[in-house]
Amino acid sequence: MKPKSRVFAVLGLVFVISLGVYFWTRPGGDFVVLIGTVDANQVIVSSKVAGRIDRLLVDEGQAVKRGELIAQIDDADLKARREEARAQLNSLRAQVRQSRESYASTQGETGADVVNAEAALRAAQAALEEAEAQARQQELDTQRMVALAEAGVASQQDRDRAEQTLAADEARVRANRNQVHAAQATLETMKARLSQASAAEANVAAACARLGLRTAWISALPANAWGERIVREMTGHGVDCSSVRMIDDARVGVYFLEFGTAPRPIRVLYDRRDSAFARLTPESIEWEAVRQARLVHVTGITPALGSGPRRIVEEALVDLDRVEGKARQV
Repeated sequence: MKPKSRVFAVLGLVFVISLGVYFWTRPGGDFVVLIGTVDANQVIVSSKVAGRIDRLLVDEGQAVKRGELIAQIDDADLKARREEARAQLNSLRAQVRQSRESYASTQGETGADVVNAEAALRAAQAALEEAEAQARQQELDTQRMVALAEAGVASQQDRDRAEQTLAADEARVRANRNQVHAAQATLETMKARLSQASAAEANVAAACARLGLRTAWISALPANAWGERIVREMTGHGVDCSSVRMIDDARVGVYFLEFGTAPRPIRVLYDRRDSAFARLTPESIEWEAVRQARLVHVTGITPALGSGPRRIVEEALVDLDRVEGKARQV
């Protein structure tokens, strides 16, 4: 073979071998192999709860699907916070139970005080009846002794002794009658403690007085133990109650607070019809005390209680407009 032919034969063999290697190493299917640089989008992944990553469950460049767990946060700190929150919750629950027990104990003590006051009243009434019966019997004995002494049958000493015994029995009757009145007042006070005095304007007056401000309260209350208790309570806060009128055969407005457990809300039931305050009129108010005040506080509740209270509010606003430098709060 000529040298030139041998060269072409070698080149042809190399070409065939290269073509065979190409087809042998070429991936199957319709893929096209390209060489170059690929730019990828960077996605920042963050958790809703901050913390230190304890375990990383994927590698860099690994394909992931939605919802797949890729990392686990160290939950030791979160568990500690959860236990702390549970401890605080248990503490608050214990405080609530203690408050409820204290409230129940207070209600129980107040109820026991009412029972004891009723028993004391019954005992005082029984002692009064016994003293009155004894006094009536002694009065008859004294009358007979006086008649015998005047007839000369009994001595003057027996007459004096009988009259002294009658006077002592009558004094015992008066003392027992006073004890009955005291027991009745105690019973009414114990019953009044079953409820609490509260009102929007009264709360403001009490708060101002406790802050050191000279405060007066204009209102009307029933002339009974309940009204007197409210006056004592307001006076105890430092409020001047000299302008509070005590009205006979009247009642005090009340409201009932009914606690509810979620989702049931707290309800308040008001009963203010024909209260002592609803009977007030502008003519019964000491307006000079209002004019001298630097600040007058009224609320929208007052005019809603009746025509009299509504006229009082209207008169107060008109009267204060005539006085310069006075502030009013509605």
